Amino acid sequence: MTQKQIHKIVDKQEQDGKHSTIIAGKLVRLDVFKMGAKDWLSQSGSDVAEGFVDVAGITIGMVVDELKSRLAGEELLDDLGLPQSDRISFDEIEKFHTSVLDTFEVLATYLRILEIAKAQHNERNNE
Repeated sequence: MTQKQIHKIVDKQEQDGKHSTIIAGKLVRLDVFKMGAKDWLSQSGSDVAEGFVDVAGITIGMVVDELKSRLAGEELLDDLGLPQSDRISFDEIEKFHTSVLDTFEVLATYLRILEIAKAQHNERNNE
């Protein structure tokens, strides 16, 4: 299977128009470019998931650290009796929740594209 054939699979998946599919497609294209089609096809789902865990851990950790820092600042200002207008809102927490779920959707879509590509590759090799 060639990079071009993998890109056609991605193009077909991206027709659903979902943001997570577009992101997964970009990641697939980048990885195929970096690794080459043969090496990309040879990766296991757990290899892909481990990479996502590493990136998600860093990203989510940064967001949590920012929220902790803001919360500590709010508590300090409360202790000093100073007024504040910029508190952590429920909307921010909800956005964080949504972004974590989006990460898993991207992972699931990436893995689906990998499975489709592997199946097509195996079909072509068995003909």
